[in-house]
Amino acid sequence: MINKELYKALMNKGVNNLTSAQKKAIPKILSGKDVLLCAPTGYGKTLAAMIPVLDKMLKNKEEGMKTLYVTPLRALNRDVFERLVKLGEKIGLRIEVRHGDTTQYQRRKQALNPPDMLITTPETLQAILTGKRLREGLASVKTIIIDEVHELISSKRGTQLSVGLERLKNLTKRKMQLIGLSATVNNKQEVADWISSECEIVNIEGSKEYEVKIIKPGVSQEDKELAKKLHTNPSIAKTLKIITRLVKEKKSIIFVNTRELAENISSRLQAMNNKDISVHHSSLSKNSRINTEADFKKGGLRGIIATSSLELGIDIGDVEQVIQFNSPRQVNKLVQRVGRAGHTSTQVSNGVVITTNQQEYLETKAVLKQLKNKWVEESSIYHKPLDVLAHQVIGICLDEYKPKVKDVYNTIKQARPYQSLTWNEFSSVLTILKDIRMVFLNDDGTIGIGKKARFYYYDNLSTIPNEKNYHIHNIDTNSRIGTLHEGFIAKNGEPGNIFICRAEPWEIISIEDDRVNVSRSFDYDSAIPSWEGELIPIHQQVTETMRQLAEQELKLEVHDKNVIITTYFGSKVNQTIGEVLAYLLSNKKGTSIGLKNDAYRIILKLKNASHAEAVEEVLNEIKPSWITSTAYNAVKNSNAFLYRFMHVAKRFGILRKNAEFSNYRLKKLLEAYDNTVVTKEAYKEMLVEKLDLSGAEKAISRINNGELKLTAASNETINELSTNFRDFSNPKTTKEIMDVVKERLMNKEYLYYCLNCGKYVGKLSVRHSKNLECKCGSKLITFLKKRSRGVTALKKRINNQALNTEEERQLKKLEVKANLYLNYDYMAPYAIAGRGVGPTTATRILKGFYQREEDFLKKIIKAEKRFIRTKKYWK
Repeated sequence: MINKELYKALMNKGVNNLTSAQKKAIPKILSGKDVLLCAPTGYGKTLAAMIPVLDKMLKNKEEGMKTLYVTPLRALNRDVFERLVKLGEKIGLRIEVRHGDTTQYQRRKQALNPPDMLITTPETLQAILTGKRLREGLASVKTIIIDEVHELISSKRGTQLSVGLERLKNLTKRKMQLIGLSATVNNKQEVADWISSECEIVNIEGSKEYEVKIIKPGVSQEDKELAKKLHTNPSIAKTLKIITRLVKEKKSIIFVNTRELAENISSRLQAMNNKDISVHHSSLSKNSRINTEADFKKGGLRGIIATSSLELGIDIGDVEQVIQFNSPRQVNKLVQRVGRAGHTSTQVSNGVVITTNQQEYLETKAVLKQLKNKWVEESSIYHKPLDVLAHQVIGICLDEYKPKVKDVYNTIKQARPYQSLTWNEFSSVLTILKDIRMVFLNDDGTIGIGKKARFYYYDNLSTIPNEKNYHIHNIDTNSRIGTLHEGFIAKNGEPGNIFICRAEPWEIISIEDDRVNVSRSFDYDSAIPSWEGELIPIHQQVTETMRQLAEQELKLEVHDKNVIITTYFGSKVNQTIGEVLAYLLSNKKGTSIGLKNDAYRIILKLKNASHAEAVEEVLNEIKPSWITSTAYNAVKNSNAFLYRFMHVAKRFGILRKNAEFSNYRLKKLLEAYDNTVVTKEAYKEMLVEKLDLSGAEKAISRINNGELKLTAASNETINELSTNFRDFSNPKTTKEIMDVVKERLMNKEYLYYCLNCGKYVGKLSVRHSKNLECKCGSKLITFLKKRSRGVTALKKRINNQALNTEEERQLKKLEVKANLYLNYDYMAPYAIAGRGVGPTTATRILKGFYQREEDFLKKIIKAEKRFIRTKKYWK
């Protein structure tokens, strides 16, 4: 029987009947058992944990903090707080929240007078474990609730939290009760083991109903007209009309898979006058997200366009339906997202997936088929990351003055992810920390810390990489078009590489500080999506189902210098085989091979089209036993590995947290730490997050034994390579691009002077500088951007005054420009208006013969690109 005050508060809250999850979980939690509660969205998991925990807290009359509630997201943290704090107030318990945004005043109050329950994030727990006052408050904690535990265990955040809980156990000197709340997962026992060895599973299969409809819209003439107005393609215009209609009918969350898509859809819906639809994603400010959530809850908004930021249980009020733009890519994503509509277990969750092409349509069907089969992706434990281990060693040393080495080792081994940690591995990490003077190993078997250890610990509370942003600058229009993350630049930021931004391909010309100079390209096939790092990986189980639906086999196509192998192996397997194939081809042909892949294809960009024949030959030669060693050799020489190495080195304390990516410096550092736990951890991170060695071995084995046959397709075959990239584009023709460049050059203004009399002719744009003539009758007209020493030199020459060396040089430039204008009229300033185009380059351009103005513009653009690429080498 629960506490009367709690019972009354629950009744007032409208909790009249318990769900099946609550009925099963509450008795076990009341009995003090460690519990993993797995249930679909809408089964009241939070209250299933909170009812018995609050009841026990009311019966416990001791002072101090009694419960710690850990959530993976600050937004979820804030939402849980708002719901629980009111419940706590009604029963006389103080429930407070603490995370990175908590004010210093609030932190001070909590330290002096800890609440009964603290809601926090894994990172903030790391911070308060080493604090002086609040650490004392943690000593009385008896219960820990971990929300959305399946989101944590497969990442380094979860590993860090696992050790943090062991450190907390050392502090409390008691066995604490651990409660994990999880969505439906396949590997429940593994998740339970992560919580504790004695954890009992309460699994609710549920009768939750999902009604998901797939729409693959046709296109009308009206849609084509709308597409022109919105600068998009007709299928997207049709999709936007459908979203508008659906949102008017029911309050909706519109889920997309990347932030760029969220912004693209939002901007076009706004252009269609949908003022009651807003956008919500992690790159927006905290206040912006809070306001959007509140407006939707109050009814001011009918729809929210969101990424994974609203997947988890943030309370935004009633959601009548979920709209998914294109495939959700994963079964658990579909369940989490559609589950936001009809949130309770007795309601039907309504979802609509709008697909813009055949690939998205079949992929969605494959996801739904796996949902029907009750299959979901697993959340596997991230085992013993050694960079997190280094950080936790310092944390334990801050918890306790000069702990014994063996005690530190034993504490870490108590955490489930580190149960297989060997003494040699632990010692190797200590050696690194000792070499960088982070720790000192004393003769009495204890560990002391260096001066920078505390700063290192607090600087690395988060295991999530802190990425620098680069502005994308379009040199054709001299405008900013977006941003790129440091990880993308590290992997793909070579001049000449092509990427997708704003649904259009762009060629990288150069990179300067935090700016990427680009020019419009037309090569979609070679283009890498700028949101590549955000893409949700697709499991082979889903892609294999899609292959069967599409009735496809292994296929090889050649498009100029691009070789496309259609595989349906899934994101990680394709990445692995792609790395191996590119590496072997590169060695065979002695030239670099570009690589791009998705869940269905491996795309190789060759330097020479004649090398295409070798692709099939090498693919058929690969043996499963080659995969592990070849993948390692391929990855270790890549910029992607170097970038991983940089962040691992930061987490070890070798580099400062704010260190920026530098190819040359990192290669030197990599040489210094080659074959150490640092490089091994960087490769392991790639293995866990990006590669699948065993899956690749199985796929190659299927090719070797003839189960999968590679067929060469005709060059005329259309492969849906870039469908997702092009979805929002209204592809510009070469003429349209040239018109934009022409407009920029024609609008450039110059000061015009007569070289004969020195008089000022006027300030004119290039388009208005035709057939200029001075009042003195001379056509020897020169021009410059602004009044400078050149004008002074001209005046002095007119007045027969002596010129110094610099003035002679300036005057010579004006004379060259005047001669160019005399011979080519306005075409002279037209050419020189190009960025970095001086009189010498302009002379070379103007001497050419051009049948079309477009060819003349192309020469200027080529000169601009050359200048931007090489100017960093100029003095």
